[in-house]
Amino acid sequence: MVFYFTSAVVDPPFTIYMGKDKHENEDLIKYGWPEDIWFHVDKLSSAHVYLRMPKGGTIDDVPPEVLVDCAQLVKNNSIQGCKMNNINVVYTPWANLKKTGDMDVGQIGFHRQKEVRVVAVEKKINEIVNRLEKTKVERFPDLAAEKESRDREERNEKKAQLQEQKRREKEEQKKKKELEELRYSCSSGPPQVLLRSSSGPPQVLLRSSAGPPQVLCRSSSGPPQVLCRSSAGPLQVLRRSSSGPLQVLLRSSSGPPQVLLRSSAGPPQVLLRSSSGPLQVLLRSSSGPPQVLCRSSAGPPQVLLRSSSGPPQVLCRSSAGPPQVLLRSSSGPPQVLLRSSLGPPQVLLRSSLGPPQVLLRSSLDPPQVLLRSSSGPP
Repeated sequence: MVFYFTSAVVDPPFTIYMGKDKHENEDLIKYGWPEDIWFHVDKLSSAHVYLRMPKGGTIDDVPPEVLVDCAQLVKNNSIQGCKMNNINVVYTPWANLKKTGDMDVGQIGFHRQKEVRVVAVEKKINEIVNRLEKTKVERFPDLAAEKESRDREERNEKKAQLQEQKRREKEEQKKKKELEELRYSCSSGPPQVLLRSSSGPPQVLLRSSAGPPQVLCRSSSGPPQVLCRSSAGPLQVLRRSSSGPLQVLLRSSSGPPQVLLRSSAGPPQVLLRSSSGPLQVLLRSSSGPPQVLCRSSAGPPQVLLRSSSGPPQVLCRSSAGPPQVLLRSSSGPPQVLLRSSLGPPQVLLRSSLGPPQVLLRSSLDPPQVLLRSSSGPP
């Protein structure tokens, strides 16, 4: 039989229990819990009173009010101590109790004397004793089964904690391995890869110490951006991704051409500029057909090819005069020039084989055909 008491001076309340006699004290000593605190009147016979602490609690966590309740209860259950004033009550963790085969029934010792604490009790306080006695309950527990259930639960918790720790270690090793695979350096040949992870998406930098290209891929809230720079060779390729389509820039440091492809909401635009030669070609794509512009820095003429719903037109602009439209035939030598001024159009047929030139002028009247000779007047 075991007597259970409830100390409700704090919230949550604590459970205090003790055996009916010295024979039951033997079972309490044998099947106590690691979180139990043992109380006894010092140097006098008394009941063995136990305070069950919350799991993980220690002797340092005993509230002062609960300590007073335990001291008053153990004093009241001592045949001599209940009649005396100014007695001492010793208390220590259950794990510090020492029981050997040569000890009498109910007798106990300690493994470490320094873990035994003493609280002085001046006199009996009836209000405390009466309050505790009102909560007294008699039970016949299976102390061995309760201890095994408690120990099994503790083993399962430790097992779960160990598994969780192994899982975290495995994840950390996996992340470390991924970083090691992405971040490596070699001064002789292989590239260097650096993966940086911030609060946003990762950033990947690939630098090659042996070869010329360098590729940088940065990931922001939008699509990635890739930059390829060549230190040894002439080409540099820049590809930037914004909220819209991609933009690709190819620059040549050793050679003349530069190609820029910009993609906006509409079709792409391609610009080819030549630093060494005179020609510059611009291809712009809008909602309609493409337009090609060829400008010559060496000479004055500029040729623009515009593609509409009809046949293509070739425009040759002269820096000195008004715009001119020139249609060249790839199959044969003649060239036809259409000049557009404020008046009606004029058509000039020039022959590369011979000197004469034929000009057709169109006015409100019927057209006129004029044959001009380069050697003399018409």
